[in-house]
Amino acid sequence: MRASKAYAPIFSYGDWEIEVLDEDLVGLTLRRVRPPVRMVWYADHTIKIYELAHYLNALDEVLASGELLLGVNDTFYELVRADGEWRLRARGAFNFELVGLDTQQALRLALILLYAKAENPMRDDIARAVLLMGLFPLLESVGEVRLSCPGLEAILSWRDDRLILRAVKASPMSELTTLLSLAEAGVLGEPEVEIDLGDVEESREFLASLLLGELSTRFLDEEALTPVRRELAKLVVEHVPHEGEVRISEGEVIVENSYGTWEIDLDDGDLYLNDEHICAEVELPGLGVIYLPGVGELRLGKVSLKLVAALMVALRPEDVKDRSLRRQIERAASARTH
Repeated sequence: MRASKAYAPIFSYGDWEIEVLDEDLVGLTLRRVRPPVRMVWYADHTIKIYELAHYLNALDEVLASGELLLGVNDTFYELVRADGEWRLRARGAFNFELVGLDTQQALRLALILLYAKAENPMRDDIARAVLLMGLFPLLESVGEVRLSCPGLEAILSWRDDRLILRAVKASPMSELTTLLSLAEAGVLGEPEVEIDLGDVEESREFLASLLLGELSTRFLDEEALTPVRRELAKLVVEHVPHEGEVRISEGEVIVENSYGTWEIDLDDGDLYLNDEHICAEVELPGLGVIYLPGVGELRLGKVSLKLVAALMVALRPEDVKDRSLRRQIERAASARTH
């Protein structure tokens, strides 16, 4: 049964004052410390009395011992008090540190971490909890986060409200491999790319995931590396002899030649000739390594390899030997004349 909007029941548990705001939302106040600790706790389910008592006992223990040590998914968190201040250190999938925290911030973080450990909530639920706790400004103050998981090591940093990813290590055939390879070849100044988190909600979910301990690479999907493939496309066009005109925009490459109009999507490497899809499947080289005249050896991710194959077909269709691919090209080219 939902609590009335006009009346919020208030009761006590130990030194805590509890205000029932809704079935899944409570206000918590600890007055025995100065200044008093106040927080709003949201859970993704109806909050039970025994559950609330468990968390409040845990917070009392954190306050008494001056520390909280626990693992949440793939990250280990150390929340410790020293010289009257608190520090949060994360190691694992996420690596970052928050220092100079007051008791209220520390206990709010502790409750979020305890909740994340016990319930493993969805990202939007943990984001709502962080929002109601008023912790987003604190998480936004983290200047740098090191990401680490099998086959991936990268550094995220905020620069003028832009989220920048710097690749350190990547597994073969991943798009971050393309980023690293282009930087090593001198095509890019640094192995960096700006990550677009979309709207405010998605940005908050990413920040909240720092306390969920589990690295989601959703924000590192193929579209996030489109700017890198754009540079790769420029490189191929520059070093591969061809006839016709080429235009490279934000999201695609347009090639105009005697066959008609070719379009290559930079997001996924799909190829079209005169609006007809061309299946330019080619056998991938071992470990995604290609050799580009004038540049040298490049290690590419799967989508980047698909892009290069599509570009080679569009730039030099006369060199295509595969019969199936040749038939597709001739059919699409002839369709333009009818």
